[in-house]
Amino acid sequence: MKPIVTLTLNPAIDGSSEAEAVRPIHKVRTTNERYEPGGGGINVTRVIQELGGPSLALYLAGGVTGAGLEELLAGRRVAIKDHTRVSHTVFERSTGLEYRFVPEGPEVGASEWQDALAVLGTLDCEFLVASGSVPKGVPADFYVRVAAIARERGG
Repeated sequence: MKPIVTLTLNPAIDGSSEAEAVRPIHKVRTTNERYEPGGGGINVTRVIQELGGPSLALYLAGGVTGAGLEELLAGRRVAIKDHTRVSHTVFERSTGLEYRFVPEGPEVGASEWQDALAVLGTLDCEFLVASGSVPKGVPADFYVRVAAIARERGG
């Protein structure tokens, strides 16, 4: 069976933790810290794999945080110059509220998003899921180009 390929242009290292209370200005001490690979397509790949299906995550990642994401995720990385974003969620135990901090993400150069399309053109899949936010520098018709590649490859 061919893998389901997922494409994530703006992945993240998703950090999460808990705190008794989140207060401005004060240091907020956290517990139960976790770090997981994240971003639209990456999350789809994780669910497919959890259900026992074959999936390959194709993603853009760069800088020190891109290397960290690569350690967390078995997939196909397309290197970019700018750093991969790190998001963080804090669960406040005293109120049951969740605070989510999600950076905008890197700027992706033309050669970098073109590299992603080139790699995509080499992958053999029946299904392609392109999901997640589009980072700065990626053209508005990018997903139209992705669909054309998938169609040409029989996906």
